[in-house]
Amino acid sequence: MVRSLIIDLILATDMKNHFETVSRFRVRRNALDFDLSSEEDFWFAVKIIMKCADLSHCSVPWSQHFQWCQRLSVEFYDQGDEEVARHLPMSPLCDREKHSEVAKSQLGFMSFVAVPLFEELMAIDGTGNIEKYCISVMKTNASHWEALSSAAVPVPLLGEAPSPDVAPPLLHLIDGSGAAAVHPGSKAAEIANRYASSTVTTLDLTCLVYRTQLNRARRSSQHSGRRVSEGTSA
Repeated sequence: MVRSLIIDLILATDMKNHFETVSRFRVRRNALDFDLSSEEDFWFAVKIIMKCADLSHCSVPWSQHFQWCQRLSVEFYDQGDEEVARHLPMSPLCDREKHSEVAKSQLGFMSFVAVPLFEELMAIDGTGNIEKYCISVMKTNASHWEALSSAAVPVPLLGEAPSPDVAPPLLHLIDGSGAAAVHPGSKAAEIANRYASSTVTTLDLTCLVYRTQLNRARRSSQHSGRRVSEGTSA
């Protein structure tokens, strides 16, 4: 019995049946006889919880969510490369030649897959925590993907430095701490001050963090170049 339940919960995370599962749960929870104390309804709800856990990176703060999406992109592209090498049909989202569409794809995933799923869990959550701690963050993350998509900014893969050719590019956003290495009197400092007073825009934040990361990448590159030069001289 336990083994069967575990298998069912794992299979519930199969995205192939996602929309059917969510639709069936929506119908069931709206039924007059829906009761979480019943075994059938309880385990159906647990399946929805498992699905939410499987997509939980969508509900964490932007900086973490963005990195998880980068990791997923690398995994998907590796799978796509392997499928091509084996002359198999390429799976959705696995074509690295379409990497420029990542932001648009993530926005669609958040809007039509992740958020509606969590809203089903919210509907049976009497504490309000799902809405407060998950859905609110997800909608913020979706707005960030929308900003990236609208600006047609190339999203770097994990470990890649941001492209210096895009101006002004939108990449990482400042998290709630507002921490960033900026110089007093600089444009970045101005944006940071506006952020502290809640008058900053998403575009401002993305540009600020991008500039910070780009400067760090350049300094790191210059430092590496000096070390190579010093080694050659020695």
